[in-house]
Amino acid sequence: AIRSFYRALQLQPDQFWAQCLSSVCCLQLQQFSEAKTGLTASLKSEPRLAWLFLLRGFSSYQLAVRARALIAKLPAQEEALGSEAELQLDAASEDYRRAFALLDPQAGADLRYPLLVNQGLLKLERKEFGPAETDLNAAIQIDGSRLEAFPALAQVYLKQGTTAQAFAQLSRAIALRPDWEALYRDS
Repeated sequence: AIRSFYRALQLQPDQFWAQCLSSVCCLQLQQFSEAKTGLTASLKSEPRLAWLFLLRGFSSYQLAVRARALIAKLPAQEEALGSEAELQLDAASEDYRRAFALLDPQAGADLRYPLLVNQGLLKLERKEFGPAETDLNAAIQIDGSRLEAFPALAQVYLKQGTTAQAFAQLSRAIALRPDWEALYRDS
């Protein structure tokens, strides 16, 4: 699919959907830098679409997580990688803020849940455990039948040393998706 989108962009460089959908494909392939670049181009055409900011923020968050993971492998690059991670986390935070600002109070409910989960994960990454807990609980209030917030909230509780609360959140996640093996590794 990406090749087809690239061909379309060669013929018509400002074609929004080809740019946008190729970026979504890059996200699926975990090519976060390419996705972020494409989403930035998409936002030039459609700067009022909250979901584009959500996706670009997610790309930035993933780039930050990767930079931090590389620190253990490349300790000589710790300062540069740490700075890159903070830069990407700041970019993600700003994109989430902009996405929230664009949400319609009624029609934006579908995006509010993933925004809160992603924002909670970002705060967890920054070791801002109280605000992360608040965002993740707000997501659960919106839709307690979705899985994503529960394992993230369990991680918050584990980082805070409240194992019983972490176990309760993982148990809720397992009740929703008993076939998802990753949940058992986290417990």
